[in-house]
Amino acid sequence: MKLTRLSFAVSTCAVVFALGAALSAGQGNQLGKPDPGSRGRKARGDIDAPVPGALHGAAAVEALKGELGQRVRERGGSPDDYAGLLAADDSAWIGDDGQLMFIDVAEHEAEPGPGGGDTPPDATEPTGPPPTPLAVLPNGMPIHHSKAGASWTIYLDFDGEIGFRSTSWGLTPRNLTGLTLDADTNTFNADEQAIISRTWGRVAEDWAPFNVDVTTERPAVIGNTVLWSIISKSPAEVRMPRNVGGVSQFNFGYVPFGLDRPTFTFWEPWGATDHSTIADVISQENGHMFGLLHDGNLNPFGFINEYYGGHGTGPTSWGPIMGAPQNRNVTQWSLADYPGGLTVLTGFGKGVFQDDIAIIAGKLGFRSDDFADTMAGAAPLAHPTTGYITGTTDVDVFALPIANDVHIEITPFRAGELTDGGNLDVAADILNAAGTVVATVDDVTQTAASLTVDLPLTQHYLRVRPSFDAANYSAYGSLGAYTVTGTFVRSIKLLEFQEPLSSAVLTPGRALPVKFTLSDSVAAARVLLLPAPLAAPANALAESSCKAQQNSRQHCNLRLPATLTHGDTYWLLTQFQDIDGSWVNAKTVTGGSAQNPSAIVVD
Repeated sequence: MKLTRLSFAVSTCAVVFALGAALSAGQGNQLGKPDPGSRGRKARGDIDAPVPGALHGAAAVEALKGELGQRVRERGGSPDDYAGLLAADDSAWIGDDGQLMFIDVAEHEAEPGPGGGDTPPDATEPTGPPPTPLAVLPNGMPIHHSKAGASWTIYLDFDGEIGFRSTSWGLTPRNLTGLTLDADTNTFNADEQAIISRTWGRVAEDWAPFNVDVTTERPAVIGNTVLWSIISKSPAEVRMPRNVGGVSQFNFGYVPFGLDRPTFTFWEPWGATDHSTIADVISQENGHMFGLLHDGNLNPFGFINEYYGGHGTGPTSWGPIMGAPQNRNVTQWSLADYPGGLTVLTGFGKGVFQDDIAIIAGKLGFRSDDFADTMAGAAPLAHPTTGYITGTTDVDVFALPIANDVHIEITPFRAGELTDGGNLDVAADILNAAGTVVATVDDVTQTAASLTVDLPLTQHYLRVRPSFDAANYSAYGSLGAYTVTGTFVRSIKLLEFQEPLSSAVLTPGRALPVKFTLSDSVAAARVLLLPAPLAAPANALAESSCKAQQNSRQHCNLRLPATLTHGDTYWLLTQFQDIDGSWVNAKTVTGGSAQNPSAIVVD
């Protein structure tokens, strides 16, 4: 869970989960004990049970010897494991139905930003506009869908709830306050719309590899295929301590989605404008609903930190979604494969190394591959084009326009404000028709890729692929959206004139042989006689098509008007026909002898 940017921040993640099922996700290892320097625990005696009938401490351990232990067994858990956890960790609770809960109150010292101090880094791009909604409801709610029609839905509920109740959370009807910057909680002004859209964009990017629609539009039915993610003001509204940042039940193996089991993200602890943190909390709480535990680390002193804050500086600074990725530009699902990394069960002293992506995809499946991965199936590149990388072996191949002056930008999702909030790091190659790589870019200090090349006027292909920064993260979580933009220019140069020579005598009314050499062969070329060097082709006094010769030479016969004035200067302009049918001036070679247009004088 991402932390506030104060020098000392208080955060809570209330996670409800099945311990036995979690341990089966990976190998449990005795790793050490919680770090008393980074996780100051608070007494539980002054906090009401998070769910009516829930127990903790010695009372819970004793109850596990009876019917409660049998309910745990029915859920596939181990009463002994639960008892050990509840005896060791005063923040652990268990419901009378055998549902294990964590109400983790943790005091974290906020990590300094990459530049030092407590100020987070800016996004690497200038602040840009928020994502554009598909529609805006009468109350001002911006409507977004990341993958409309998907089998699964994550519904981001920003507009509050009236009379909300939940049996699984033990909540009688109560009102929940949605996201707001003012006293009006019923409508959304432009600033609030921007925050909602930016938050949606960040969350949608985290879930982009999967077959799920992240949306701000309330589904007609919030059934078992809808993960309801409520973003409300205060944890006190659901009877949680005020320093709680988000709560979630755990393990989709037996916890269904739907109306009774929403996740909660509370914006008051972070501030309503901090869409970066709010989005990170939303994704983490929803991750718990798929069986994901926190990504922590074992520090050099042998203590377990439950939330790993990430590392690195600049555009490729990194943090795990299931950790505390404050002040990091790249946030990813993780294998906890960073130094000292582990997925932690706090208080129990065991670590589980989870494959986040495989666990989520086991429920949702992956987004369908959008573009071919071979030249044979490559679609023509329309720019801008948005694509998705959905796996470490996924590549997208596009057929480029035939051009020799080529500039391409491949940019992963960037929030454009606060931190980048992206997941994908891209690299790119340009291949010729034989499949040989003729240009490549893989900048380990950037998540974007940029290519500027001079190509032969033959068919070439762009291949977009995932990359990584070995100093900060592997390719494992480098998945998500990217956009390709570029310029593609056929730059044909006028190399020399063979005719007319500078000493040629021009006779009005006679045919003038014009011969010149271009840098590349073209489908068609022509020559025009202009009255002035900057005259438009439409004002040409005469023109002639040319016949192609060997070695990119062109031969034309230009009929000169009889009305030319002796002693005056006129101008020959050479053009070629581009692939779109337009006529383009051949470029002059810098320092070359042939100019375009070229001056001629009538004798």
